[in-house]
Amino acid sequence: LPQARVYSQRSVQYAADQPADERTVYFLARHGDILQLIGEMDEAEAILQRAEALNAQLDPAHPQLHGVPSFWICDWMLAQAERLLAASGRTPEAIATYCQRLDEVQRRAMTAAAHDLDDPFAVSLHQLCIGRTMILQALVDPHHRLADAAEPLDRCINGLRQSGRQHWLPRGLLARAALRRESGWLVEAQADIAEALEIAQQQRITPMQLHIADCLIEQARLDLAGRRFAAASARCRDARTLVGRMQYHSRDRLLARLKSELSPWLQPQSGDR
Repeated sequence: LPQARVYSQRSVQYAADQPADERTVYFLARHGDILQLIGEMDEAEAILQRAEALNAQLDPAHPQLHGVPSFWICDWMLAQAERLLAASGRTPEAIATYCQRLDEVQRRAMTAAAHDLDDPFAVSLHQLCIGRTMILQALVDPHHRLADAAEPLDRCINGLRQSGRQHWLPRGLLARAALRRESGWLVEAQADIAEALEIAQQQRITPMQLHIADCLIEQARLDLAGRRFAAASARCRDARTLVGRMQYHSRDRLLARLKSELSPWLQPQSGDR
């Protein structure tokens, strides 16, 4: 990721020397996404806001980001919302604010999907954001149902398959695996993780390595749900190694939470001491 950051920064600098157009917006948003993956959330926010401000100048009738840049800013917004909720101690006020942020992401993704109707690939990414948002809403608000996330995630996966963008497919599969895990469908969740991992292992490029780390994390969460605590711990160790090597620090908080959840189950029993 640090190398990807260097290249994306160069793209931004190159674009700054050219007349502003959609490519400039794309390069800015891509740089913001890489900063978010590295864990530099404030810097990512500033760059993504620049991208959206420029987009509004270029297309005042449609000021909000659309296409892949819309996915990137929604991904940042979801990560930021979860980070702020974790830092707040999950008070009722914090949960209410969190739900408002999720509503904003969902509205943004739906607006982008309406704008991008002629681009099935982009619509698939917007469906992914909508599905992920629905999962998070259902986990904190009883007025929302996990089952509602199934349709947008299925649409996402079908659309990504049809688009031929193989390297994006693990994102959709892992989101659906999380939904199935939370719904108690552990066998189906395992199938999605297995397919995502098979795709990710086909190429040793940076995005695929990130997908492998995410597969390991989701597998650990599935093992924990299935009470396979030693297996979950091993997956966490493998994920932590890969995350550290890639400097994929946006996953640090999730790994720390997994370690905390696993800790009580891995302590030696009093009779074993």
